[in-house]
Amino acid sequence: MPREPEKVKQCEESEKVWYGLWSTEHNADQAMAFSSFNPSFDQLANEIKNFVSTIRQEQ
Repeated sequence: MPREPEKVKQCEESEKVWYGLWSTEHNADQAMAFSSFNPSFDQLANEIKNFVSTIRQEQ
């Protein structure tokens, strides 16, 4: 189920994000991400890609 853009933005900008499951209760004032949601996924994927490219060049 896609998240609303404002909820994604809240997760990206918050210093403290609460991670939980769809069925768990959380504080409505706190940024909340579901355990399967990672607002930094694209950045992580690019860092892994760059790391793998470096290893390939060394071999």
